[in-house]
Amino acid sequence: MNGLENGDYSLIVLTHPLDNKNYICQEFLNESLYLSVPPAHPLAPFKEISFSDLDGQSVLLLSHIGFWNEVCKQMIPESHLLFQDDPFVFNELTKMSALPNFKSDITMQRDSEEDNRILIPITDQEAHASYYAIYPKDKKQFYQPLLKQIKDLDWKKTKDLPKVFNNQ
Repeated sequence: MNGLENGDYSLIVLTHPLDNKNYICQEFLNESLYLSVPPAHPLAPFKEISFSDLDGQSVLLLSHIGFWNEVCKQMIPESHLLFQDDPFVFNELTKMSALPNFKSDITMQRDSEEDNRILIPITDQEAHASYYAIYPKDKKQFYQPLLKQIKDLDWKKTKDLPKVFNNQ
């Protein structure tokens, strides 16, 4: 908030709403976590799951997923979280191992389907996030069209964006 207030940022994104008369708080995106397991995994028959069902298991986790890492540390404290920095290696380990991992409904849209995995929705409130754009009221005309585009985004078309940004 300090960066927004002193002009370092013109827009910030929070995972909670903000009530401030000087700013617009606009919800623009929601995300939910799913557990991804191979068909032979003991949790595969579950139609839905809670973090407590998973606590104590080893779980493969991509390192750079923002606040979701903290959610996992908090919600499954008895689990052995196996962090992987490299997305390519993470995907290879997911294909070749029986380790559970997480997917979000956004990454499920973006990534190709995994034939050897079952996706189970996580029911805990902590597995669901809403994203709020916070920006000065005088920037409404500028940001509302941009946020609508993000809300309407076809995530399948974003698959190659990390490659584009990494090659610059």
